[in-house]
Amino acid sequence: MPDAAPWFGGPPKTIPINADLQYLRNFRRDNCRAEAAHWTQILLLLLFTLWTPMPWAWILIIYAPLSNLPFIITQRHNRLRVTTVINTKK
Repeated sequence: MPDAAPWFGGPPKTIPINADLQYLRNFRRDNCRAEAAHWTQILLLLLFTLWTPMPWAWILIIYAPLSNLPFIITQRHNRLRVTTVINTKK
């Protein structure tokens, strides 16, 4: 999946094999921030439907979740995996 984090000064979403605990915690924090950004995009796109003419509004209503939910699901999955690794390293 595409990763826009480096465009905004964030770290790429790859985890080195020998990642230390602090790196994993930062990764999890950035992952939460990225998920919040995708939820915000969904809400803003749905807000735009208030002044968008109806045939086009339906496109936004369908596009907003379809384009963001795969990323949200992936981020939640990765966050669970990283949290498991963090808990085993404690």
